Amino acid sequence: MIAYFDTGAFDSLYRRDGCTAADVAALRKSIYGRGLAMALSVHHLEELVLARRVAPQALSAQIRFTLSLASLRSLLKPSADLLFDEIRAYATSGAAGSPFLHGPMADAISAGVAELVESDGEEIGEEFTGALERARRTRVKLSGAIMRARAAAAASADDPIAAATRALAESAGALADCDRRGIDGLLRLRVVRMAAGVAAAVAPPPTLEHAIAAAARAETIVSADSDLRELIDRLALEGLAARDLPAFLTTVRGAE
Repeated sequence: MIAYFDTGAFDSLYRRDGCTAADVAALRKSIYGRGLAMALSVHHLEELVLARRVAPQALSAQIRFTLSLASLRSLLKPSADLLFDEIRAYATSGAAGSPFLHGPMADAISAGVAELVESDGEEIGEEFTGALERARRTRVKLSGAIMRARAAAAASADDPIAAATRALAESAGALADCDRRGIDGLLRLRVVRMAAGVAAAVAPPPTLEHAIAAAARAETIVSADSDLRELIDRLALEGLAARDLPAFLTTVRGAE
């Protein structure tokens, strides 16, 4: 199983808030036994590092803890890139694209994390923070696309989800090609359906970036955000469930 914890769920694990050391040990056992893999997004790192809410040593410890559960080798792209790359891949080939971050941005993040951990949080390189700032800026791009899709959904009396999907394809600059291939096919891509569902939702979740990242990779998203969990249940995305942390940990303990 592949699980995606939003930043709040990782924080709860780290602080043992609503869980115990035994729960964390069971989680590690499942990961080391390859029964469970944890997906990691660049948004986890930008939320931890750019917020700078804790002392350097505490930041280093929290990142080490996170990376003891999830690997940088399969780091997910910023969610705006995930969404638009998925739409463009469908427009071009009819298939989904790769969700993983590669190239200079991935290299800068990998090197920056190593420097931060080795210096116990005292050294945070400019290339590293620049890459994380770039990820943070994509939130504006994603938010704008979702707002346009929300307007399209609200204006549609027949099929708000399809209207939102067409608006997302237009934001990606691929509407004509997606129309030719079929909007129904585009909606079968979980990342796109998640974004369209968020756009059409009465109460969109605040964890938008994490919802989209989870749809790209995971079978379970773990979050305390009840709006997000209810939205995922309502969308009935194939192969994706939502749990809060206690329920997920109960499942992990039951699998031992």
